[in-house]
Formats: sequence, C-alpha cells, structure tokens
Amino acid sequence: MTDSDTRVETWKAIPGYPSYEVSDCGRVRSVPREAHGRTYRSVVLALRESNSGYLLVNLRNAKGERETRTVHTLVLLAFVGAPPRGHEVRHGPGGSTDNRWPENLSYGTKAENEADKVAHGTRVPAAPKPPRLCARCGGVLEPGRGGKRCHACVTEIGVQAADLLKCGVTLEDAGRRLDYPHLSGLHQLARTYGGYGVQPPPATQPPSQTVRGRAKLAATLRHRLRRGGGDRE
Repeated sequence: MTDSDTRVETWKAIPGYPSYEVSDCGRVRSVPREAHGRTYRSVVLALRESNSGYLLVNLRNAKGERETRTVHTLVLLAFVGAPPRGHEVRHGPGGSTDNRWPENLSYGTKAENEADKVAHGTRVPAAPKPPRLCARCGGVLEPGRGGKRCHACVTEIGVQAADLLKCGVTLEDAGRRLDYPHLSGLHQLARTYGGYGVQPPPATQPPSQTVRGRAKLAATLRHRLRRGGGDRE
C-alpha cells in the first residue's frame, strides 16, 4: 500500500473563486450551489497541460468572468496564501504536473526555482559563454566593450595609421597594411590617438592684422586724408 492509497484528500475553498475548491492532491472541483433557478452538483474539473508543462484549469471568478489558472498557484493560494513578495511557486522532484502540497509544492525565489529545475533534471544549465577575444592580439576583451579589438590595439592602430598618413601613405593603403578596412573609422583613430590632421590653434594676430584692425586702420587713414585736404584749402 502506497502513501497515495492511505492519504486523506483535503479540500479548501479557492480565494476569489467562490464556486470552486482545490485539494492538497492538486484536484479542482465545483461546489454544490443554486444559481439561476437551477441546482448544480459538485463536479471534478478536467485539467489540461500547457505547452510549458503545467496543469491548467478553467474557472469563473467572483464576477462570473472566465479565467484560466495554473493548478499549482490555486493549491498554494488555498492552503498557504498569497506568495511573499519576490517569491513564486516551486515544484519539487515530482515535476511540474505533481501539484501535491506540501510534498511537491512550496514558495521560493526565482533563483531557488531555477536551481530546483537543474537539480531535478528538468532543465539543463546553460553553458557559460566563452570570453570574447581581441581579433588582433587575442586577449580577452573588456566586459561591455563593443567592436572586435581591445582598447590597447585600437590605440596602437590609431598611432600607426597617423604615422603612415603623415608619411604620405594613402588611407586605403594604410587600411590594407593595418588590416582595418573601415577607412572612415581608421581616419578617426588616426586623429584621436595619433594627432593626424589636427591643426594647432591659430596664433594671436596683432590688431592691424585682423579684419577689425584693418577696417579701423582704413578709417583712420581716410580721416587723415580728409583733414589733410582741408588744411590745403
């Protein structure tokens, strides 16, 4: 004789669903009731399995609206109450369709739930992703870094590109030599890390050399010429 043969099934009302009860064995039934002039007897409801492997049941809530609920949430809602904040239903070694409480159902965190699935063999842990390597030196790329090269290699490419361009090598040829086909990006690296094409700030010109200075000087000369003409009269 097994435990399931000797166990006494216990039923409890489902909060929010006054016409139904759920048992600690994971079954759901309607309760005897009078509605719309008719008498309804108790019926154990049919369950179906979802694509995710959990048992579902159709119910009508207190407003008479039809809902589809997972059986395991109804069992714990009736026998334990609402889940604590940040907790969800955990299935034990019996699997996702075994909704017996407390043998196979409990509340736990998401991390605990995922650990259960791995421990029970229902989910294979994902293999860790291999580290991303620099395409130039083969070193491990910094976490969160985009692109194919590490920062040190990018800096070195920029310096080398700047040296080549300063010597008259074309941008296309520099890209081939450095194995960097993205020419606009290479040109930017040369400017950023090698100082290529960056013009020094213009030296301060004396006032007479600036546009404003030249205009002032011209006005002064015109004034002097007009005064000189008046003296001759």
